[in-house]
Amino acid sequence: MRIKDKISIVVILGLIGIFFTLIMLEKRKYSSIDTFSGEDRIPYKSKVIVANGCGVGGVAQQFRELLLKKAYIVYAPRNEKYWTYNESIVLSLDGNMDVAREIANSMGIKNCFMYKKEDSYEAVKVIIGKDYKEILRKNSLK
Repeated sequence: MRIKDKISIVVILGLIGIFFTLIMLEKRKYSSIDTFSGEDRIPYKSKVIVANGCGVGGVAQQFRELLLKKAYIVYAPRNEKYWTYNESIVLSLDGNMDVAREIANSMGIKNCFMYKKEDSYEAVKVIIGKDYKEILRKNSLK
């Protein structure tokens, strides 16, 4: 085998390796997002973060499941930096208060504010407060 042929094979294998690496990175980028294919989902503007602000284990996952049923794209739940929230709040991260109000109203959360973040890919953040039992009860009746 000539040197040119060997170099060509190495280059082709390298390009194939780069191609598969890019595909795997793209897949990993979206692996923590669950979607629900509801008809009333607002495209793009429905990306939601759910954060536990009360310190009670499993509550963020329950809220996440509620939002998935309501046809929102919801990232994996996370803990808020502080667990001192007495009341749940909904924050608009992208400046579109319509989506934040829609989520707050549909869940029975009375606190809804704008907290615009220029670098955020999410539209809304729901921080769960110590009033979570009342909100879960309201939503189980719907």
